[in-house]
Amino acid sequence: TRTEDVQKLVSWYLSNCTEYQVVPSADVLTFLKLGGSSLTLNRYHNRKDGWRSPCFGDLDLQPLAVLLEAEASLLGRLQVLDVSGARGVGPSGAVQLAQLIGSPRASKLVSLNLSGQRPGVEGVAALVDAVRRSKSLRSLEMRSCHFGDAGGELFAALLEEGQEVHGLERLDLENNFISFHTCQCLQQASRGQKLQLQLVGNQVLDEVMNAVSHGLGLLLAIVGSVFLGIAASEKPYHCKVAVALYCIALNVLYIASTLFHSFYALGPTVVWVFGVLDHCAIYLLIAGSYCPFLSVFFPGALSEQKLLVSLWVMAFSGMITTAFYRGPQKKWIELSLYLGMGWSCAGCLSEMMARMGPEGSRLLVAGGLFYTGGVPFFVKGKRTLGVPDHTIWHIFVLAGSMSHYFCVLWYCVPLAGKFNVQLQ
Repeated sequence: TRTEDVQKLVSWYLSNCTEYQVVPSADVLTFLKLGGSSLTLNRYHNRKDGWRSPCFGDLDLQPLAVLLEAEASLLGRLQVLDVSGARGVGPSGAVQLAQLIGSPRASKLVSLNLSGQRPGVEGVAALVDAVRRSKSLRSLEMRSCHFGDAGGELFAALLEEGQEVHGLERLDLENNFISFHTCQCLQQASRGQKLQLQLVGNQVLDEVMNAVSHGLGLLLAIVGSVFLGIAASEKPYHCKVAVALYCIALNVLYIASTLFHSFYALGPTVVWVFGVLDHCAIYLLIAGSYCPFLSVFFPGALSEQKLLVSLWVMAFSGMITTAFYRGPQKKWIELSLYLGMGWSCAGCLSEMMARMGPEGSRLLVAGGLFYTGGVPFFVKGKRTLGVPDHTIWHIFVLAGSMSHYFCVLWYCVPLAGKFNVQLQ
């Protein structure tokens, strides 16, 4: 009879608890006696000495796991498993749970909640593999598990395999110390899938640092544009236009970057739009930075005019690529264009430096080296000495733009109109 079967399961579980020397869980006993499809494991349970145990941990999980593995009917009827109240499941417990949910017997399990546990990278790897094997799991909640970028990258790799592989419809990874770069990888990997991906609370500190760093840059760009505009006000028309383009590009870059990192929590669509604007603004700044130098030191020179036109064509081509290209090589195409545009002045650099003088030349070259020196941190996108690499990249951009700004202000604009080059 059912009563006898239930009593047999209860006795079996109690015997397992005795073998592992753990206190039986009232939640498990209730699940066994009532025969439901949902099991919620709570944090506290009474101990034999009258105290309340502070957690339901890895060892407490073993008697239940042995029972579920041996009794196919129990695992087969389980639809919802909530371990978020346990507060004691570590890597070994996560591996044990992964074996259960990845089993063909767990054919009805649709929801697993491990929020608040500490599965570690080993546990996350096992769970990710179990999700691949599971044919029924649709919701996985792992809020506040603190597995960082290492765990986030494992989930990103899973999502890249496609929804036909993982089958998830909801993945909650909030508050796991996942960096901005890895969150972007997760969002990119999930694009086009009917998946509710939750990442709120991961990159708050990173984004505050990113937004503040370029927010400061925006304030400096606004103030600097005023002084640069005053300095160019009495200069020839072509110098005024070039300086205006440069100031617009400089301000747009810092506006786009600050907004992108300020609105990171407004959903994937908003993040994607501002991310496109942020990357497009880099093309704009590179082309805009060339305008004052080429217009002042080579006014009317056909070869330099061709260079400037080519730069703007490359800039708009890069913007179109950023906005519409979705291929796997997008990041490397963008970096190649950034660096190629940035150093395309190599052919006329020596003559420009001769006309500018040694002090201005040092600022000009320093700016290029700052921009280029920040690229490895942009590519790496993790942390260096505890500081987000993207923030370090921002600092390099600030240093590069400041070097070029003072070069334009002190050594470029004052020389406007002093060089008359005939059309070649």
